[in-house]
Amino acid sequence: MITVIGLGLYKDDLSFRAEKFLKKAKNIYVKTAKTPTYDFFEKNGISAKSFDDAYDAAEDFSELDEKIIKTLLSENEKGDVAFCVNGGGFDDGTVQKLKKQTNDIEIIAGVSFAADFAGVCPDTSVMSYSAYDVASDVSFMPDKRHTVVVREIDNRLLAGDVKIKLSDVYGDEKLVYLINSVKKTDNLTYIPLAEIDHGKNFSYITTLVIPPDDLLSAKRHDSHDLIEIMATLLSENGCPWDRAQTHESIRINLIEEAYELIDAIDRNDLDGMVEETGDVLLQAVFHAMIGNADGEYNFNDVVSGLCHKLITRHTHIFGQNKATNAEDALDYWNAAKAVEKEYTSFGDKMDKIPKNLPALLYAYKIQKVAVKCGFDWPDIDGTYDKLNEEIREFKEADGDDAVMEAGDLLFSAINPMRWRHIEPETALKEACDKFVKRFKYMESEILKDGKDLGNAEILDEYWNKAKKIYK
Repeated sequence: MITVIGLGLYKDDLSFRAEKFLKKAKNIYVKTAKTPTYDFFEKNGISAKSFDDAYDAAEDFSELDEKIIKTLLSENEKGDVAFCVNGGGFDDGTVQKLKKQTNDIEIIAGVSFAADFAGVCPDTSVMSYSAYDVASDVSFMPDKRHTVVVREIDNRLLAGDVKIKLSDVYGDEKLVYLINSVKKTDNLTYIPLAEIDHGKNFSYITTLVIPPDDLLSAKRHDSHDLIEIMATLLSENGCPWDRAQTHESIRINLIEEAYELIDAIDRNDLDGMVEETGDVLLQAVFHAMIGNADGEYNFNDVVSGLCHKLITRHTHIFGQNKATNAEDALDYWNAAKAVEKEYTSFGDKMDKIPKNLPALLYAYKIQKVAVKCGFDWPDIDGTYDKLNEEIREFKEADGDDAVMEAGDLLFSAINPMRWRHIEPETALKEACDKFVKRFKYMESEILKDGKDLGNAEILDEYWNKAKKIYK
C-alpha cells in the first residue's frame, strides 16, 4: 500500500493521524526536504528519503513525476511505502498522476493550499494548482470565475513560466497576490501578474493568489466567457435580433464566415485568421445555444461528440493500430469512420456526402468513393481520353443536351486532377485569382498608355504581357 501523507504548509500543520502513522512507518519518501514541514522528521529522528536529487537531475516536471512514480511503484512491490507531500496530499500533481497508475493507494489529508489561502478571498470558491502543473500543462485553462491559487513557486524561473502561462489567460495587467505566508495577511498588496518573477524570495511556501475576473473587467476572455455572453444575448432581456434567429436563418452565415476564414488563410493574414476563426466558432456556438433553447442539444453535447470522434477515429493514437506515416493515419481514420457511419454500400457512402458542398468538391468526393470499389481507369491516360470524348460531345450538343454535356465535361475534367492529387476547388480558385490579377494589370496598362480597351489585338498584346508577370 502506498500511503500519501499531506504535510500541510508549516511545522505545526501535521495531523495527529499522520504523525502517528509516520512514527510507525518503515519506508518513507518525501517529495522534498527543502520545506518547513520537513522539520517534523528531523525533530523526531525519523528517516525519510527525498526526491530532491531527482528534481535537480530531471529535464522537466513530467520526467520528475515519472521518476517519482516509478520509484514508489517499485518500492510498493516490496512492501508498504509512505509518500509525503506538502499541502493536503490529494491536491498534489504527482499524487494525481500516481492514482491513475495504481489503486493500491490511500491518502491521509493535511492542510491544503486552497484551504490555507482561502482567507485572502473568502467570498469565492478556490481552485488550487501546483506551479509545476501550471507550467507543464500545455492545455492549462483555469476557470477565471473562481479564486485561483498557484502553489509551490519555489524559484524565479518557475515563477516566470507560470507568469507566461497565466498572462495568456488573464493578461499582464491582472492584479494578483504573491505571498510567502498567510499567517500575516494584514498588509497584502496587489502586484501586476507581469511582475511575479521580479522578486528573489521564492520557496515551497510561495503562493500566487489570483482573484476572480468578471466578464466586463477581464483583459482576456476564454470559452467560458463566450458561452456566458451568448447566454446573455439569448436570454429574456437579451438582444432582440439574436433571440429571433433560428438554425435556418443563420445557416448562410456559417458558409460566409468559413469562406472569409479561407480567404484570410490564402492571404496569410494572421490577424484575419484569428478574427475569422472566432467568427466561425461563433456560428458553432450560436447553433448550440439555439439547440439548447429548443431542448435539442447543447454545447456540451457538441464538445463531447467531437472529443469522442477524435478518440475513436485516431485508433493509431488511442487504440492498438500503428501508423508510420500520414497515409496510414488517414486510412485508419476512414476505416473507423466507415464503422461509425455504418455504410451499407458505396452508394450509401455517396448519399451521405453533403449535397450542399461546392459542386467541384462534391464531384471530387463522389469520384473518390467510386474508385474505392475499383471503378476507375487503369492509368491516368484513360481520364484524358474520357475528357476529350466529353469535349467532342459538348461541341456537338444543342439546347438542354448542351447543359447536360457541360456537366459531364466538368465532371470528367476532375478525374485527371484526382489522379494527380489536385483538389479541383482549390485549383480553380487559384486560376480565378490569377485571371483577376492578369485582367486588372491588362486593363490598367492599356488605359495608362491611352489605347483602345475595346480593340481585340491590343487586349491580346497586353494580356500576354500580364501572363509573363503573373504566372
